[in-house]
Amino acid sequence: LQRGIDEAVRLTESEIGYLHFVNDDQQTLRLAAWSTGTYRFCTAAHEDHYPVGQAGVWADSVRTLGPVVHNDYPGLTARRGYPAGHAHLLRHLGVPVTEQGRVRMLLGVGNKATDYNESDTQELQLIGNDLWRIFTRRRAELQLAEAKTAAETANVAKTAFLANMSHEIRTPLNAIAGMTHVMRRAGVTAVQAERLAKIDAASEHLLEIINAVLDLSKIEA
Repeated sequence: LQRGIDEAVRLTESEIGYLHFVNDDQQTLRLAAWSTGTYRFCTAAHEDHYPVGQAGVWADSVRTLGPVVHNDYPGLTARRGYPAGHAHLLRHLGVPVTEQGRVRMLLGVGNKATDYNESDTQELQLIGNDLWRIFTRRRAELQLAEAKTAAETANVAKTAFLANMSHEIRTPLNAIAGMTHVMRRAGVTAVQAERLAKIDAASEHLLEIINAVLDLSKIEA
């Protein structure tokens, strides 16, 4: 974004430039970047967020959904003043970047030595559209990377859970089967032998179920 606004200033032969995002409510702005050269002319403190309703005529692009050109900025009767230390505007050009009928970004330059013309407007609009495409593509890449990381983290957690579950469940089952075998060898009555056989069969059946569940989980992972 910084390189983009700097290039917009250079191509339009301007001195200063700015780039704002317009929030979904279409009522508030968020400053994304000043052009690098702007800091030579502007020392005023500024807010990163503020309402469109409080912005001056430079934000008319948001209100009108179209480019605005002010080749005599000091002579505008509707303009609002700016704080001490702010860059003194002589000429101004601003364009909106729209998507699905909403303004997503506001790009502007100022103080060209001569009047801004249609060629400047087209140049700035093309740059703004390209910057928005780059921004949205990069944002999608970051969101996809975050989702991938979250999925991988969840998969690692699931694997750890399965390993713990396997150990915690199989250990007592092995103890049950082992003790059943020890009791048989020690000598039991026919009734006790029948009961031990049922315990042994049940534990074997339960172990088969556990193994099947763990195998299915590994296939899913």
